Amino acid sequence: MKKRMAGILLLAVSLLLPAALVAHDDHGGGSWTGWVTDENCGAKGAKAEHKGCAESCVKRGARWALYNPADKETYILSNQKDAAAMAGQEVTVKGKLDKETKTIEVTSMEAAAAKK
Repeated sequence: MKKRMAGILLLAVSLLLPAALVAHDDHGGGSWTGWVTDENCGAKGAKAEHKGCAESCVKRGARWALYNPADKETYILSNQKDAAAMAGQEVTVKGKLDKETKTIEVTSMEAAAAKK
């Protein structure tokens, strides 16, 4: 009888645990505004004039990134194709941040609203 109860308990836990984990995942979505630049020296030259240098760095193996002046951090962008098309521009990126790799899984990227 004890073995049967242990088996039922194990089955119940194995079925309920994944649901509990999903319920506690906040999916980490967010929005960041900054400059599309390269991962190496982007923070130093995160402005439109830096576009040529960033393109050169990417051709040599660097990845496109977003420099966020609000927190002074550089984040790798998952969508390298769209990032390349917006190099040197100030953009707003929406997506999910992987804090361990400092990579934003991009869901949208558009030109930032003009400042007044």
